[in-house]
Amino acid sequence: MKKYLLLIGMSLLAIVGCSKAPLPTDSNNEPVVPVKSAATLKITAIKENSESIDSATVYLNSNRIGVTPLTYELDQEGTFAIRIQKPGYLIYGQAVTARNNDLVYVEALLNKMPTNKGQLLVTVNRDSCEIVINNDDGNTIQQAFGREMAAVLPSAGYFVKVNKFGFQPLIRATKVYEDSITIENLNLIPIEETVTPQVELRVLDSALVDHPILVKWRTLNATRVDIDYITNPGLNGKQEITFNTPGVRTITLTAYNKNVMTSATDTIVVLPADTPIPTAPALAFEVTPKVINLGDAVRLSWFTDGKYVIIDQGIGTRGTEGTEELVFQSSGTKTITAIAYGYNDLTTIRKDSVYVKQPNGPLKPQVTLSVSDSAAVGEPVLIEWHALFATHVDIDYLGQVGLNGKSEISFDSPGLRIISATAYNDQKTTTVKDTVIIFKKEETIQVDPITVVCNKTIAANHYQLPRVIEKAAEVTIEKAGFYKILAEVYYNSGDEQLNESFFVGVKNAQAIQQWPTDPNAGIYKVVPDDPGPAHVTFRDAGTFSLSAGTNVIQLHHYITIANQYPEFIVNGPITRAESVTIKSFRLEYVK
Repeated sequence: MKKYLLLIGMSLLAIVGCSKAPLPTDSNNEPVVPVKSAATLKITAIKENSESIDSATVYLNSNRIGVTPLTYELDQEGTFAIRIQKPGYLIYGQAVTARNNDLVYVEALLNKMPTNKGQLLVTVNRDSCEIVINNDDGNTIQQAFGREMAAVLPSAGYFVKVNKFGFQPLIRATKVYEDSITIENLNLIPIEETVTPQVELRVLDSALVDHPILVKWRTLNATRVDIDYITNPGLNGKQEITFNTPGVRTITLTAYNKNVMTSATDTIVVLPADTPIPTAPALAFEVTPKVINLGDAVRLSWFTDGKYVIIDQGIGTRGTEGTEELVFQSSGTKTITAIAYGYNDLTTIRKDSVYVKQPNGPLKPQVTLSVSDSAAVGEPVLIEWHALFATHVDIDYLGQVGLNGKSEISFDSPGLRIISATAYNDQKTTTVKDTVIIFKKEETIQVDPITVVCNKTIAANHYQLPRVIEKAAEVTIEKAGFYKILAEVYYNSGDEQLNESFFVGVKNAQAIQQWPTDPNAGIYKVVPDDPGPAHVTFRDAGTFSLSAGTNVIQLHHYITIANQYPEFIVNGPITRAESVTIKSFRLEYVK
């Protein structure tokens, strides 16, 4: 199914706080004076076509006061922040000033949520905060300064970071869901002298003998820092060091303040001088054609020998090779950027552009249609659609509908149903189709467990063994759905090594990165070491959404995220090999 991008902008006004005056004190000697309304708010919400939207939730200075349409009596005059939100629509924000006896009208225009996206609203309890949203690859998606930030994002996991001088930095893992609003209300805590210093240490995974190695570090709440191999380091900085013999080197940073100390450790594999030097990934990226009419699709195509590609304009993370179509809502020159990520944190960037011109005639309508893959007789089938440049839309079994929406229908007999959606404007039409399989209710879908051989070993610190294996196993899925992945693990060291921990990821048949639905460390599910003598056992590595076709299972040692999620570390920093072998994977169908 083709994907289309709506480029919709939205600004959210800063919220101005206010306080309520105390009510008169009740006593036996003084009459009770009723509180009179200082001003009245009349709040409504409308769509782009001016139709009313009922039951949109209204907030006054972040406090819920009702749903639209709403008449609300203020007990004092002043400036107030209004926020209005409803699932499927972008958040609306406005500051209003009300004086005594004023009647203030607020008509909120709620724009539809862009296709395949959701919205994230971050609020902080302090002024002048740095608010940053990063994706799971650490790339900054959006940044702002203040108490509040709203972002329209593809459905995925993200990290929200908030910084303010004099307060402990805060990191929150969150997830944005399609057609929904996610709200993160964050509270910063002032720094005290006993607060543990925050540290970050970065070193490349490998380097050559006698070649410079860049060490980067940052600290917060520290007064002094010690770093192995570096003399008199500052609290923040970077410096190059070299090693003249091969082997695994462990570098430890220790930060101190008046009462507390903390440390971070990273390792680097020093390779012989004749080892081939890693290079940035190759990337071919092209946009065709170079000139299109507004409303027409432009095709993106890419290929890389790296690990994956991230494309802007709302496309996001994609596999190493592919094509995708994109439709713009406005004319002009559009530049699209693709970044290929390889090994050793190396990247390659390519840009291409297309000129979108305003056509002489009417735009061809665009419509997307999504229908449930299957359902039992009598059970609901979800139909969702989005249209552009259209005056109306007709859908089988629903008739004429709005330009965007979702609805449920049901069928009373089994079989394959083809559902069409047709978008119209004054001179043109566009039709798309999707299918749904209706099965008898008493029938159950039986999917046998799938076992695939792995026999791969990873390690935290080892001269020959890798930390990550991008293709640990491949599995062919016939029935798309949710599968629990059980890893058959060989813990070969017994209790000699206590950090033989790992986690897995999956790239589905469309080369889209999948992480588990039941994580325990951010978006990842760490499988911690299993104490005891050397043994083989099956461990739950998470439940994943797998598509039909070939899915690739990736294997990661826990050390790759241990600095970010240290709660699974046993007995301090991980400095040994900590190797762990996965003999096979067993996939059990969940639903």
